[in-house]
Amino acid sequence: AAALIMVFVFGLIMSEVIHRTMVAMMGATMTLYFLALQNRAPSLTTVVGWMDHGTLGLLWGMMVIVGITMRTGVFEWMGVLACRLSGGSKYRLCLLMC
Repeated sequence: AAALIMVFVFGLIMSEVIHRTMVAMMGATMTLYFLALQNRAPSLTTVVGWMDHGTLGLLWGMMVIVGITMRTGVFEWMGVLACRLSGGSKYRLCLLMC
């Protein structure tokens, strides 16, 4: 069941039919549902223990910074600048992106 859930989740994320956040929540819910069907449902404290709060805080902070920075147009400006500096060479463009 786990492999099917993973394939289902990745398929929906790649097709972008539903927003990836909603798909991730659906995958987590399906996983907990199938664990409950097998009488192996974890307690809430166990599920919270599985979460790394430092990583979640870091990701949340990065999403806030990118969300604010995206509105300024800096990423589009950097993309145009990288294309100009590469002179049309895809190899130079790849080097500039690293």
